[in-house]
Amino acid sequence: MFAERRPDRGAGGRVPHEFAGLRLQTELELVRSLEECPTITDDGGLPLLLDYVREGVDELLRPRHHALPALNLRELVHTCVRRPNGLTALVTAVELVAGGPTARAAALAAAELEALSALDGELTAGDWHLLRDWLDGQALPDAAEITYSITGDRLPRSPARTETMWQLFVHLAPYNAAPPQPPPWLAFLELAANRLGEPTRAHLLSFTRSTRRRWGMPVAEPATPPCPGHRLGTGHGGCRQPGSNPPTSGVHRLPDDSDRAAGRPAGAADHLLLAPVGAGPLAPSAR
Repeated sequence: MFAERRPDRGAGGRVPHEFAGLRLQTELELVRSLEECPTITDDGGLPLLLDYVREGVDELLRPRHHALPALNLRELVHTCVRRPNGLTALVTAVELVAGGPTARAAALAAAELEALSALDGELTAGDWHLLRDWLDGQALPDAAEITYSITGDRLPRSPARTETMWQLFVHLAPYNAAPPQPPPWLAFLELAANRLGEPTRAHLLSFTRSTRRRWGMPVAEPATPPCPGHRLGTGHGGCRQPGSNPPTSGVHRLPDDSDRAAGRPAGAADHLLLAPVGAGPLAPSAR
């Protein structure tokens, strides 16, 4: 069972850092998606890609030069992974140079790398693989509506090509939540579970509840199966009775150092704070 396979946790309830291998594997998938595109690998494609990337980063980008063109491409990708805004600049450059399936594959791999950085210490490698197996390929035509239902207008809209549950999960992973709300990715998993069949639904809900307990958050009662025609973005599962109040949803920020000092539950994805509804514009975390 999903929750039972989680390892012992250290201080603060965090899992051992074991995402390094996953990050390298995902980086390799990104490289391979680019290597399969003749527009990029043919003469002139890689220099043009590098020029576009340089325009998108805030600092001078000088990847090491290798005699083999394939190594130059891998060096460029690895350099972008390590630089602030590097992945964003690379994805934009691939869209400009190649577009099509190559750009979509690059965007997904880049989003996965960002999610891995945010969730390291909160999920195990096994969790990551199971979530991908369960969510990838699950159609999500209303991704923008779901994003708004969870975060209001405090989060950038999901990418236009968000077509699956997995794509929206990795899009939400780097964002935070204001206590006591769950982070957007966890709120999404709780909603998404009601679109999945058994036993996946039960396993996913077991995982979300164990995560809430670990963070000291309230654990909701098991959700009832959705009504026929229930849409993921319209509630938190089950059938709303006539006259009952609709579920409320705030936008979220995971706890930061000040929260931990005050004894509130710890979280990992701290690089962007989502203010509560009615607050001012979003601001980057000071961390």
